Amino acid sequence: MTKPTISITCPLDDSEALNRCSLLLSGMSLDAYTPAAAPAVPAAPAAAPAADVELDTDGVPWDARIHSSTKNKTVKGVWKIARGTDKSLIDAVLAEHEISPVVPAAPQLYVIEGSGKFTRDQLISSGWDDDQIDDLEIAGKTTFPEFLKRLNASDLSVEQIGEVLLSHGIESTPLLAAAPHLIPVIENELFGNG
Repeated sequence: MTKPTISITCPLDDSEALNRCSLLLSGMSLDAYTPAAAPAVPAAPAAAPAADVELDTDGVPWDARIHSSTKNKTVKGVWKIARGTDKSLIDAVLAEHEISPVVPAAPQLYVIEGSGKFTRDQLISSGWDDDQIDDLEIAGKTTFPEFLKRLNASDLSVEQIGEVLLSHGIESTPLLAAAPHLIPVIENELFGNG
């Protein structure tokens, strides 16, 4: 007997569609789902920030329209983005501050048999030189479906997963499909070097 199946096609460049698919796959009702209206960009501050205003490492002042109300920064020294903030609003506000949002390139991971996967910086800080590192096998890329299988089989909490995703600017697991270059780094942070 064949098990019933369902196929869902979801465009990777449409965050609303990805959120609806995520809710559907998690078993939540779409009846209560209300798509977010396109956010209007609130007016920019009237004047340039004063000299005593604290800036993050990107040179951006804290802005209540997009940044966390706690005024906390990430480990990289940039203001944390408030949860649920629409990407178009973030882009517009950062444009006002003349900062281009950039998704950082994921660092290359190198495999050491029996020990795991490491970045070049981790290996150099452990005493490896460039020639030794260049002789190592480069870690293969995990596909999004492979990552989801591993994630679903893990004992990680939604909070643990969300924290790691948000630290890389990814608001929900389905949105990671649109940034496959981050999968190896996020996988490494969630599951260690194994």
